[in-house]
Amino acid sequence: LDLWNKAAHGLPKKASLTYNLRSIFAAFHRIVKRKAFLEGRIHGFLNARSKFLLPSHKKCYFKHELYLNDKKRVADFILQREEGLPAMLIELENPSVKMFKKNGEWTADANHARNQITEWVRFIDENPANTQGEFGFLKGPKERLVVIGRGLERLDRMINSKYQDTVMWTYDLLAREAKDHWNHVIVEQYNLLGIVNPGTLK
Repeated sequence: LDLWNKAAHGLPKKASLTYNLRSIFAAFHRIVKRKAFLEGRIHGFLNARSKFLLPSHKKCYFKHELYLNDKKRVADFILQREEGLPAMLIELENPSVKMFKKNGEWTADANHARNQITEWVRFIDENPANTQGEFGFLKGPKERLVVIGRGLERLDRMINSKYQDTVMWTYDLLAREAKDHWNHVIVEQYNLLGIVNPGTLK
């Protein structure tokens, strides 16, 4: 099972699936905790490991260009989801900025990111050329996710943002959600083999 998982996900064969995943999450943590924001490095890391760190999807489009009249916008990530799930647009912001003000309202950085995705949606919906060919999945409803800042304070507020037009996560919540997904995969697979308490991600 471990060999199959590593082959299926393109991971090094010398270490277990769990070890490989832990290495990916540890490297991600090191990148986002840097005080100097290296946008290209974070974007590139997530693009190369999108199947492990981003919400589940069939296909990931990185730095995708959208057009409306004579204007162009570039979406950080667009995810084509599994059947029955709407496409997801993802905007990545600086992990060193705050998501919330002290009074609990969104910061200017958070609102700016929300507005950027709103503009991407407008470009898609108002220009049919953005939904041609393989991008037909962009027609109809679209989920929006902003990843900004660090920490898990105001966790309930972030989780409940799914009931608003844009889901708001910190980089720590993105990692936690990804770990939960992979722990579920690991436990489910080992349960089929009758193996109890497999090694999971902490």
